[in-house]
Amino acid sequence: MALSDSDGAAELEISEDNTGDNRLFVDSSENAFNENARAKIAIRTSRLDTLLPDLRPHDCIIWMDVQGYEGKVLSGAPAALAARPPIVAEFWPYGMRRAGTYELLRDALAHYGRFCVLDGRGQWRPIGELDALRDSISGLDHVDILALPA
Repeated sequence: MALSDSDGAAELEISEDNTGDNRLFVDSSENAFNENARAKIAIRTSRLDTLLPDLRPHDCIIWMDVQGYEGKVLSGAPAALAARPPIVAEFWPYGMRRAGTYELLRDALAHYGRFCVLDGRGQWRPIGELDALRDSISGLDHVDILALPA
């Protein structure tokens, strides 16, 4: 099963050489890792709010690395996000472009006040600077971010 923005079904594309790089299939012209040739398997999808209906967001942290699908996962978690739990997420512009999810991630984090790139520098930036962060990451690079409420 994979977390998404809806309860249902999807196809998971399987990486032959990196078990951490299996992804929900999206039809995309972006193909830097030869994703279009990957084998696919049928899986169930669930919203985070469906999977964990009694989640107490004020007692948790949401930590995810879902290969650019973070915006879809957060779109399926409005109840969990209501208490503004800290969120750690991989921020991978290529993956978000391929999955068409950047705007969903930005919208889900809009009510958060700030984020920090987890690079050891500890520099907090206003959440409105996510576009600038996306534009500053070149090629296939990625960073991890921590988002906190205002």
